[in-house]
This record gives sequence, C-alpha cells and structure tokens, in this order.
Amino acid sequence: MYDPEDELEIEWIPEEDDFVPPPPRDDLTELDAKIDAFNNSDLPTFMIDKLCKKSFGHTNWARMSAVEVKDLVMNPAIIDYDEGIVYFKNERLV
Repeated sequence: MYDPEDELEIEWIPEEDDFVPPPPRDDLTELDAKIDAFNNSDLPTFMIDKLCKKSFGHTNWARMSAVEVKDLVMNPAIIDYDEGIVYFKNERLV
C-alpha cells in the first residue's frame, strides 16, 4: 500500500555552467561556426551531410568504423581522422 510518508524529498541544486564557448573567429563560415559549437566531437549525421554536400555536391560519406579497406582502395576519399569520417569523392561507390 502507498504511504506518502515513505516518499523522499529531493532538493535539486543546479551546478554552475563550466562550459565557456570559444570566442568567434572571423574566418569561419556559418556551418563551420555551428560545428565549433559542437566542439568537433561526434558530429550528427545532418551536419556531416551538409559538410559533404558543400564540399563534394553529394552526401556519400561513412564513419570510419563502417568502412573496409576494399572501399578505400576502389574509391578515392578524404579521411577526417579527428572526427572519424570518410568523405568519398564520388557520389557512388565502385
């Protein structure tokens, strides 16, 4: 049976924000500025799609964990080792 006296009262005290965003740079495009806001870690797919579309005109990319050596041998690509993303230069894989 439910007894209201058995409930715990929890007082939540918010922590101070330790994150300080980096100062804006003049040489960044709007897309680059959004990426900097994510601190360049684990970019979501829609951001990678935009980067690939902007650079190559298509959205043919893959995470490095999903790419095999044969994919890299047959298809020219640019590898972003910091983010772990492979941007294929061609729209279709051979």
